[in-house]
Amino acid sequence: ELAQLAVANPANYPEFDGNVTTTDTRPFWRDASVSPSSFGYHWNHNGESQYLNGSAMGDGMVDLLTP
Repeated sequence: ELAQLAVANPANYPEFDGNVTTTDTRPFWRDASVSPSSFGYHWNHNGESQYLNGSAMGDGMVDLLTP
């Protein structure tokens, strides 16, 4: 996970400056007790987790495309 977050650091990877973003999605995890399944993959099929992931990706893209 640290490698994924580090790739958006232009000091480490200047070639990605302005065209890569990352988001820490760990806070979006919902436990199986509040999810439709307990599979442990696909975010336990939790709709809120899926929505938050997609929203974060969309926000990141807007940030990249907005001058």
